[in-house]
Amino acid sequence: MKRFGQIKILAIVLLVAFVAGCTPTVAKPPLSTASPKPTVVPNSQTNFEIGKMDPNKDQLTTQAKIDKSLKTELKRGYKISNPFVALNPYGISPLSALVMFQTKTATKVSMTVFGHDRSVDIKNTFPAGTTHILPVYGLYPGEKNKVEFVLEDGSKNKITIETDPLDSVVTKASVLKKVKGQFTDGLTFCDPSNTTAESVSSMAYDSNGDIRWYLNEEGRTKPTRRLANGRIMSSTVECIDGSYYSVGLREMDLIGKIYAVYVLPGGQHHDFIEMPNGNLVVCGNSPDQATREDYVYELSRKTGKVVKTFDMKKYFDITDGQSINKKPGDWFHLNSVSYNQKTNTILFSARNLDGVVGIDYTSKKMKWFLGDSEGWSKLDPKMFFKPKLTKINSLAKNDFQWAYAQHAASFLPDGDIIMFDNGSYRAKKSNREDLVPVEQNYSRGVRFHINTKDMTVEQLWSFGKERGDDWYSSYISDIDYVANGHYIMTSGALLSTSSIAKKAKAKGVTNTASVVEVKDNKVVFELLINVLCYRTERMQFYTEKNTYDMNERGKYYGSFGKQVSRAGASYDLNSQTSPDFELKVNRSYGRVVISGTWNSKNFPSGGYAIIVNKSTNETLVTRLSALKGGVAGQMFYASISSEGLKGKYQLFMTASGRTYKSNYVLTF
Repeated sequence: MKRFGQIKILAIVLLVAFVAGCTPTVAKPPLSTASPKPTVVPNSQTNFEIGKMDPNKDQLTTQAKIDKSLKTELKRGYKISNPFVALNPYGISPLSALVMFQTKTATKVSMTVFGHDRSVDIKNTFPAGTTHILPVYGLYPGEKNKVEFVLEDGSKNKITIETDPLDSVVTKASVLKKVKGQFTDGLTFCDPSNTTAESVSSMAYDSNGDIRWYLNEEGRTKPTRRLANGRIMSSTVECIDGSYYSVGLREMDLIGKIYAVYVLPGGQHHDFIEMPNGNLVVCGNSPDQATREDYVYELSRKTGKVVKTFDMKKYFDITDGQSINKKPGDWFHLNSVSYNQKTNTILFSARNLDGVVGIDYTSKKMKWFLGDSEGWSKLDPKMFFKPKLTKINSLAKNDFQWAYAQHAASFLPDGDIIMFDNGSYRAKKSNREDLVPVEQNYSRGVRFHINTKDMTVEQLWSFGKERGDDWYSSYISDIDYVANGHYIMTSGALLSTSSIAKKAKAKGVTNTASVVEVKDNKVVFELLINVLCYRTERMQFYTEKNTYDMNERGKYYGSFGKQVSRAGASYDLNSQTSPDFELKVNRSYGRVVISGTWNSKNFPSGGYAIIVNKSTNETLVTRLSALKGGVAGQMFYASISSEGLKGKYQLFMTASGRTYKSNYVLTF
């Protein structure tokens, strides 16, 4: 990578128009795009080229080329006795493979991926046909995996698929408890909040704690959800601002093929849901970026266009009812969304208000607020529920507790609300004297029943308080409903003082998360994962719907919107300093991506990327974000929407109050 002072003036040439904007490409010698050697297991006898997608190329275009190669192989007429087998064909799902062969007559195919014991075999029966394109999930890393295929006439073949090892703390999780026949069948999918293996963005464990699926990408996905069509959706690993705000959402299958990427202004964070009509309701940021995590977009599934928005500033005064967790610019901290079709109520969780708000989806009028009413002066008192004390779980009547800094709040089928009550401080900013010390605190899963007629709330169920600070997590975490009395909960960031974490640390693990499944108030399954977990989901690899389609080309949807300048930026373009960093500029769908590394020993903190139109003096400013785990000043990143930009723009950089000159010229 060249330093600034050595870089000649580069022109960015307009090549493609996306949505309502233009996306430039950098006029710079391309990086090598040579693919690694094909990853094909011995039975295929082919020179089929498979490898990681080039991050400097359009991912979906590269993916289409892989599809084309697969179609070519399909025409070669492989048989079950000698099938074509491609391990990790799309380059991001190393424990998945694609197996293809043909039969003379239509037949179903039964498949078994053999596990370390019979309880963790992965089985599926594929629909009848003569052309069989079979995605295989659940391979072990670093092993010669046995996979058997059986036809309806009894014909069979057992093949071996050898995978590369995964040297990471995420390779194995610890099963602390497993009650046979009581826990929910399926894989535990984890969205890590951090990993020591930066190339693992998501993973899944079987009931023995062995990893059976992961994505080998640098970035984080959150959350991972099953869609109505059987595919999964999660945030993109590409970010619009640092490593926290994703470009948007992507629909994909477990083999690693991406079918749709939805982008939106300000990026996506924390959560999204699929509405009954298929649209996506997405947690985002306000378009002007003046405040964060307080804005919701509904995107058309067909076009990606924004069809509805919810701005939390229209419902609350940002100075009212604040949590001790409040941070400048992050007054609401929207971390989950849910929808109740029976009451037409959409629910938003406000971590930094210690409560959840119910809003009429159609009229967009606020219905109620579920949370501690202490410290509120500007919100209508009629919006609050009054606790109705009842005896639950053999607990005393006065054991009702509000939730604080909650996560994963959602409606249940009967209208009740569950959430993971992190319990951070267990007090509002207005009554700091009542805050609970960490060593006396606890986290829990909790279920509330609300009565909107008399505005009362009952606490129907709770689990976690009895574990005390041993299971306390002040942030992230999750809860999922299985059935009445049956829940799966994740305490995503156990304290280092936890006895569970201490045992893990003795084995060299520094971050731990506990997944606990409770049925009728008894723990029936408990898994200790060696990273912090934002959320977990219990899912099967296969559904009744066929999720893989070789013929469907992935598409981009939506728009980043017109670039808005950052408020509060400080710079002086007339006072420039020689550059002290390495920099690169790449084009991406609907935006320009700026990234680099500071060379100074004293890494600058913060900073901005500035582009100035030479003809009109239009100036746009976007913040630089730190990368690599938030280590301020080492590696930086910025994203500029290209929508509506026209002409030539000079690029400048700022950091620690200094403005640095750049020889980059962007032409739109």
